Amino acid sequence: MLFMPRCLPLLILSLLLFRCAIAGMPVRGKEVGSSNPQKGLSRNLDGAKNQGKNKKPPFVPGEVLVKFKVGVTREGIDKIRRIYGLSLIKTIESIGVYRFKIPPGSTVEDMVDALNKDPQVEYAEPNYIVSITK
Repeated sequence: MLFMPRCLPLLILSLLLFRCAIAGMPVRGKEVGSSNPQKGLSRNLDGAKNQGKNKKPPFVPGEVLVKFKVGVTREGIDKIRRIYGLSLIKTIESIGVYRFKIPPGSTVEDMVDALNKDPQVEYAEPNYIVSITK
């Protein structure tokens, strides 16, 4: 009989945590307009699954982010900037990434492809737009 009162709070806590974990899971099969409070979560997860298949993530038009390989000098970066017609917008010093505006008439996709082929570039990518949804 003494065993039951000691583990009862632990059992109740475990059940509450399990209930909270289940409450946060998306419900499948519910319509978007239903009274399900998690409808936004389900819709966002479905959108994330289909995002890579049907639609490219949004990015800032006319901008690319570039990280250069270790050892590339400031002069080397300026030379690459001139070759590709890039204008420096901002340097994100903490991660060593440069934000550039591409020249008019160029596409972000083509510029990213060209920069990724340059042996001095570690990577180049569009300046993706990221948002936090509730």
